[in-house]
Amino acid sequence: MADRTCGILVVEDDPLIRRLLTTALVVRGHSVETCADGATGLYEMKKSLYDVLITDYHMPGMTGMQLVEGVREAKIRIATILMSGSSLKELGLTARDLDGIQFLQKPFGIGELLVSLRKALKSGSR
Repeated sequence: MADRTCGILVVEDDPLIRRLLTTALVVRGHSVETCADGATGLYEMKKSLYDVLITDYHMPGMTGMQLVEGVREAKIRIATILMSGSSLKELGLTARDLDGIQFLQKPFGIGELLVSLRKALKSGSR
């Protein structure tokens, strides 16, 4: 699949990681919006169209999986990448729980992010 530019919503409570992700993605031609928490991310998802959601798992107020569940309940179909400093096992999740969501364990490199982005766009869905 050829790379294509897309609209991405990054939901991450750490401002440094938000800025690094935004820079890496914008340099590659993507349009990026950011939010610092899941509730704001869910609000943004309901009002604007995005191709990809990239969210951290551990955030105050709402976890990344709770955000994903809210997006699913709202019947928003979107390619999704879930990030965490913890492993799936540590989170108590399995590949089945992710159901098409790409998982990136922190720390990760930009190359890994781009591979996950391509996979998310293939499996994800609008």
